[in-house]
Amino acid sequence: MFKPSLIVAERVFILGFGLFHLLVPFFVPPNFLTAVVPIYSLFWGLSLADLVIPGCIVLASLSIIFIYTKNPWPMAALMFMYLGGAFFHTLYFIGFLPPLLIVPYKSFLAFGIFIDTFTAAVI
Repeated sequence: MFKPSLIVAERVFILGFGLFHLLVPFFVPPNFLTAVVPIYSLFWGLSLADLVIPGCIVLASLSIIFIYTKNPWPMAALMFMYLGGAFFHTLYFIGFLPPLLIVPYKSFLAFGIFIDTFTAAVI
């Protein structure tokens, strides 16, 4: 009936993790108002934390586009975004960036570094 396939598993993982990013900011928003009304940042200034939600939307959109078109440009953009995410997770983990989100455990950041790097490798 359903034959397991590594390619299908990779696509499901990429798509699932991309769509998962849509939900994360609403559980741990950098600023509740930007989670509800992203246009807020246009009127009261833009901070790095305000880019989390639009970035998650773009990441999910690129995941859908890449999975269904198999175009190398969305693939390259996804890899750039995931590796950028790993870079910023690392800077936050070592204390170089000020806290943008309230992260209760450093292990969440370590997991973020690992999963972003792993996802870029899968892509």
